[in-house]
Amino acid sequence: MSKANCHTGNPLVFETSDGVRVYAGGNTRKGGWMQMQPRPELAIGPQGVIRVARSFDIIPDGFTCVNHVQSINVPHIIELEWPDFSIPSNVGREFWVSLVADVKSKGIKSISCQCMGGHGRTGVQLAIFAHLMIEKKNQTWKDAGELIQWVRDSYCTHAVEAKSQQEYISTVCQIPLGQDKVETISGGTAYNWSNVNAIKFDPDELDMELEESDVKFKKSKKGKKKQVGKNYFSSKKGEPKTIPNTHVTGFALYWCDGCGHYEFRSNKVADSKMPCPKCGNKKMMHTIGEMTLDDKNFKEYSTVKCKETGEMFHPMEIHNGVSKLYLMKKYCSKQLKIVRGGDKWEDRRFKCEKTNRIRPLVFAVMYESETSWNVHSREYELELLPIYGNRTEKNLLDYDETSSIYDGWL
Repeated sequence: MSKANCHTGNPLVFETSDGVRVYAGGNTRKGGWMQMQPRPELAIGPQGVIRVARSFDIIPDGFTCVNHVQSINVPHIIELEWPDFSIPSNVGREFWVSLVADVKSKGIKSISCQCMGGHGRTGVQLAIFAHLMIEKKNQTWKDAGELIQWVRDSYCTHAVEAKSQQEYISTVCQIPLGQDKVETISGGTAYNWSNVNAIKFDPDELDMELEESDVKFKKSKKGKKKQVGKNYFSSKKGEPKTIPNTHVTGFALYWCDGCGHYEFRSNKVADSKMPCPKCGNKKMMHTIGEMTLDDKNFKEYSTVKCKETGEMFHPMEIHNGVSKLYLMKKYCSKQLKIVRGGDKWEDRRFKCEKTNRIRPLVFAVMYESETSWNVHSREYELELLPIYGNRTEKNLLDYDETSSIYDGWL
């Protein structure tokens, strides 16, 4: 079922009898606590997804001017280790019961639940809060299946996406499992729940299903379906060989839900199996990575402020806190190619002197030599730095800009 026309923003899902309002939303759907006015008093979500307010202002201890720096109203923020299509790795019923007690004791009256898309993990939060906070006399559900249906009716039909999530709701709320409400099987990770039997789920399998739906067919004279367009599928196994419709031709941008690391790789599906080089997470997601390059849905949520100009850029356009646009204007202006005013990331381009190709700045590698600044495309980086830590795959195109593994090459 398509999610194209479901919820946006931060709708109010329910309000308890003592006046606690519970909202929900997804970062990719213009949701999340930072989009709320007024701000919620408590925000909860997965680590690496929930937005944390950061400032580039650095003021020495003891300076009284710190009292006159304008700050934003930041709620209490709870970040949980919680992989997509899965359940929290280290919190159970005791955590949620204690959290609800904290909400009451601290007089919190507004809660923001969120995750990346505002569906699976957000739905789990809503189900648990509803069962633990709504008075028994007002509860219309008797098991986890009915509770999930109540959340879907109150919020979004796609809420709760994995079998392990329904099992987790049942365990935390201490109610029967009920009818299976989930079509997608759950994500695999190491859980501390002996009574939750999680089935392994490969996010790439979902990506492949989405890719298959993008392949257009037409009927031939004999009434058989004939594929139109590029063949992304192997004739032997019927499996996709490359990731279609990526923003940078021939490459895909991956994102790690464990640490938030971005990395360009080739668009070969086989390369999606490589773990995150920063935190070791076994799954990096090109679906989310590519979505961050979608200005229509993601521009406000996947940007970082340049310390020099205060303007917002995609994280892959930032070098040590400064935008690559600022650095190129200052040091490599001859290579810079701005089109249509340069308001969008795809309009901010450069010419690689090594490959003679024009690429967007998100695909640029910058480093400072003894005499000048240099910039080249990540394609040339393969020849320059073919070894990435203990991995020698020549399709890995990104490196940790804060690491010294590559002796200053960034």
